[in-house]
Amino acid sequence: MNALILLVAAGLSFIGNYENIEAKVMTLQKVEQPAREIPVKEIQALKRRVINKYSRMGYPYTQIARVARKLTHGNVNGLLTNWYSLPANFRAKMIYLFQAYGLEDMLFLMLYESAGQTNLVSSSGARGLFQIMPGTANELCGIDEQQLDILFDPETNAACAAQILLKKGAIENWRVGVIRYNGQFLRCNIRGYFQCLARTINGKDKKAAAVAQGSLDYFLNFLIYKEVGQAFILGYES
Repeated sequence: MNALILLVAAGLSFIGNYENIEAKVMTLQKVEQPAREIPVKEIQALKRRVINKYSRMGYPYTQIARVARKLTHGNVNGLLTNWYSLPANFRAKMIYLFQAYGLEDMLFLMLYESAGQTNLVSSSGARGLFQIMPGTANELCGIDEQQLDILFDPETNAACAAQILLKKGAIENWRVGVIRYNGQFLRCNIRGYFQCLARTINGKDKKAAAVAQGSLDYFLNFLIYKEVGQAFILGYES
């Protein structure tokens, strides 16, 4: 049985009419491999645009230059190699699914979480493309401990990730969705979250400061990988 159908059976009602998704996918362009390797010049141009765009937006976006150094020729083309190694039907299906539910940019969380690796397991036990923790998979996707291996299926993993993001409020506020998906530093209220994060980072509690810094870096890295996806994936795949 198809992974998405299994998830529907588990209660993921957000997927809607699976047959309609399949029919739509058949009309989408399917690119089996990147049209070309992205040259250094284009990556450097993207890096400049990203820094210029976000550095005007105030804290925490002014911190973007610190993580934008990841926009290198090797890193970007490595991510694209992993992306295009995924089955073409899966890529088209997930782009359509995330777009249909207003989560288009969130698709590129996978680039940061796993670099597009379907079988990755973290030291904490997070699995697959979107690095989903077993407890979260059970609570929000109805996947119990005996079924955890299905998180290595890219369709299942991405569908579960979309369910998590919806339940974490990503439609109402994408920033909130990213923060809650990470789930590492939630002691601050969403209103004024980043100001609270900055105070914690600069505070005396070193342990809390380290966790807060990790949450900030997670958010900033998401922005970087989102820009990579918009520039070098959606343009080919849509």
